[in-house]
Amino acid sequence: MDSGEFGLRQVALNLLAAVAPDDPRAKAAVLQALNDSSPFIRREALQALILIKGLSAADLARIGDLKNDADEQVAR
Repeated sequence: MDSGEFGLRQVALNLLAAVAPDDPRAKAAVLQALNDSSPFIRREALQALILIKGLSAADLARIGDLKNDADEQVAR
């Protein structure tokens, strides 16, 4: 998730969510990606979270905060 190549980060998010949707480490990595500097990664993280299980109320609130994201597509 620290790669300078946003394409690798996107793939990693998809794989984490698909392979380990119940793993708390995968969940933490995907949630961390919501703060990525790239709007592409933030959007990918939102998509990946669809597969992640066990989201808490705090996690959902973090997701909701993205409605104010600077990127219009992320905010949508």
